[in-house]
Amino acid sequence: LEPDNYRSVLESIGIGNADLLMSDAAELLRRQVPDDSLAARFSDNTFMVLVRRAPHEDAARLASTLRKRFEEHIFEVGGRSLPLPASIGLVLIGEKIASADAILSSAATALKQAQDDGGNRIKTYDPAAQDKADAAADRERLSLIQDALKTNKFILFFQPIISLHGAEGEYYEILLRMRSP
Repeated sequence: LEPDNYRSVLESIGIGNADLLMSDAAELLRRQVPDDSLAARFSDNTFMVLVRRAPHEDAARLASTLRKRFEEHIFEVGGRSLPLPASIGLVLIGEKIASADAILSSAATALKQAQDDGGNRIKTYDPAAQDKADAAADRERLSLIQDALKTNKFILFFQPIISLHGAEGEYYEILLRMRSP
């Protein structure tokens, strides 16, 4: 979970109030997270929540509740009242995503997608969907190659390689390129 437009919020409240704001955000988060879950501040303005042994629906419901609470809450910091909507990257931990690096990377990817889509959103990283997208891209590339073979769209290039150390013999680099469709 990461507040949207944090840089502009930081500019408006000042760096001295940043930790106060994140403390208030942490308290709001703590009140929403179940006791058997783990919530922590992961970086300057990013929080992580580990929901243990929960089905996807429960994790999605918690993410939705958190997003809504951040959207509705008005934070009081440095004599200013400000909203702090947040985006959430949700990751389902399983066989394909089991290492800490894979989990954090997938969460960051989903979070960035939520922010890129306008913020105040939840995006779920689904490895099965990624596998399907990769397979579709592979099929598309295979189709392009097969079409290029049928329609003679490959071009053979070669260029000499000249030794800068004076080695004897002729060497060439040969390239096979496909013309763009």
